[in-house]
Amino acid sequence: MAQPLLSIGMIVKNEERCLEKCLKALEPLRQAIPCELIIADTGSTDKTKKIAEKYADILFDFTWVNDFSKARNAVMDKCSGKWFLTVDADEYLIPDISEITTFLKSSSSTQKLFASIIQRNYNDTAMKGTFTDFNAVRMVRLDSGLRYNGSIHESFPIQDLNTIHTFSNTVFDHDGYTAITTTHLKEKEERNLKLLEKQLRTEPDNIRCILLCLESSSLNPEKRRYYTEYTFRNLQDAISHKNSYWELFAPPCLSNAIGYASEDKHPKTEYYINWAFENFKNSPHINIDVNFYYAKLLEQAENYSKCIKHCKTYLKELENYSKTNSSAVSFFTSPVRCIHKKHISNINALLIKSLIKENKFSEAKKYISQIDLTEAEKDTFDVLVSAIALAECPAELGSMVGNKIGNLLELHHKQQLKSVEPYSCAISSLTNALSNTDIKKSSLNNFSEVYGTVALCVKIATAKTKAEAEEAINKIEFWEDFMPVALINTIILNATLPKQFYLINSSRLNEIIENFTEICDERVLNHTLNYFSTLNSDEWYKVSFAFNLFFKILTSKFYRLTEEYKNTLLDNFCKISDTYLNTCYNQVFLSDKTNLTLLPPAHLFAWYLNEFIKNNKNSDINFLIKLSEQIPETKTVIIFLRDTE
Repeated sequence: MAQPLLSIGMIVKNEERCLEKCLKALEPLRQAIPCELIIADTGSTDKTKKIAEKYADILFDFTWVNDFSKARNAVMDKCSGKWFLTVDADEYLIPDISEITTFLKSSSSTQKLFASIIQRNYNDTAMKGTFTDFNAVRMVRLDSGLRYNGSIHESFPIQDLNTIHTFSNTVFDHDGYTAITTTHLKEKEERNLKLLEKQLRTEPDNIRCILLCLESSSLNPEKRRYYTEYTFRNLQDAISHKNSYWELFAPPCLSNAIGYASEDKHPKTEYYINWAFENFKNSPHINIDVNFYYAKLLEQAENYSKCIKHCKTYLKELENYSKTNSSAVSFFTSPVRCIHKKHISNINALLIKSLIKENKFSEAKKYISQIDLTEAEKDTFDVLVSAIALAECPAELGSMVGNKIGNLLELHHKQQLKSVEPYSCAISSLTNALSNTDIKKSSLNNFSEVYGTVALCVKIATAKTKAEAEEAINKIEFWEDFMPVALINTIILNATLPKQFYLINSSRLNEIIENFTEICDERVLNHTLNYFSTLNSDEWYKVSFAFNLFFKILTSKFYRLTEEYKNTLLDNFCKISDTYLNTCYNQVFLSDKTNLTLLPPAHLFAWYLNEFIKNNKNSDINFLIKLSEQIPETKTVIIFLRDTE
């Protein structure tokens, strides 16, 4: 057999989820040029080896020694091609392989030592949403004798960037991060960091290793802070004798460190930021990512004029970046992170709020008209909603923002959004803003243009009569969008809520209860006690809601009430919980105390509280005291009962 032009190498373990998809994606390349596929299995216990042996020219077992370089080099040692390409099992080569085949068949392949391919890291399992591109050096000329270095995040020893050929349109779609849980990610980071720290002890100035340590510290606050400060010290010390390799890795290193410092409110964050701007003027990692972090900090500090400046700088730098060969800019270091729709919408929201605060209303109008919320995160909605919630802007701007959010809600209800996340974030932000006790009645009108339920909730919240409130209630189609501020006036006016309200999904109902409780004063409480004074056990959905509402009020508001209201609330809670428990459980079951331990803590607390109120039994108060260890919020209630016994 003639020498293969390309050897494709893989190391695998328990990859049955994705391996066949990966290997099928490589088939067009294997058909187009002489190839061999070498796979090392490092201890699979699933069907990985069965799948691999259908495709591999050589499949062998490699005993795992906690060193990725050794495993990859063992694969390379069995290769006979002119070039070597490494692939991971959760990566899928796109169908257009023309760049690779053209390069390998051309004379330029003899003038380069390496080649880089875009690794596209997706954030969703369907691989259709947000992604981050990373230019990874994946190919090496085998006759160079070069091998991988580093036990983790292994790499080739590259001395000269001119020896790398860059494929600008060849992509590995990667889904390895889409389904990873926080627990698994934490375990992975701990494993990686242990290996990286071992390397860093022998190479304390290795800038790439420092970057990888930063990236593996995201879930460990102590390590995050340590490597943030380590990075900055190292960069300051090394800047006088920088080289091209250092200049390549220093900006993403600093950008990552500043990202952590901003999030962790490190006292030297602004100093780090200014040092970065001063020393790395031409880096997109600094000009884009750091401007993004800084703009957020400035808005939080209410430095709106400076926030405007850095928001605009971010947008300008992002535009310049998109016009260049962006994949080559970030190269094989770390991707520029803050470049997606969610980041752009966040910056636009910061800019809109800052312009409103600075009374630059016509300019704010321009940015409101162009903001895209379809992939926005909660930070964006919080900023945008807060900008108009306290009546700080002209009605026209409030209506424009309301329309923008309304359009998003409409897209959600028409099932035209890629993800439910922006909708959930918008509803949560609206709920929090409209539950703010500082909100002025006049500013509620800023939300009267929000599509559907939210606008109707404004009408309910500002209604003067029961009939007026019920007219709006009867028009509501999407009850998940219902706002607590409307619930308060519904209760005050004694308007009727339909069954659909009580059947909203439990997480949304809990959010409504949480926010209702925060804005519930003694006046509202008095109306609430009357509203739920008569409950029919046939209306189990209403009974369930009333129990959860009163339990929340009892455990979070009790200590603020006067003694009269405390006793009234206790009496009402006991009546509601008695109806609720007898709706949920058979009376024979409840009469046997040995069954009570099977009840959830809140139900158990309600049962024993009922017994105490009815009979004033000392044994019941003692049990309630023990039970308060499971439900700490009930301690204030128990202290009151004990003191008044």
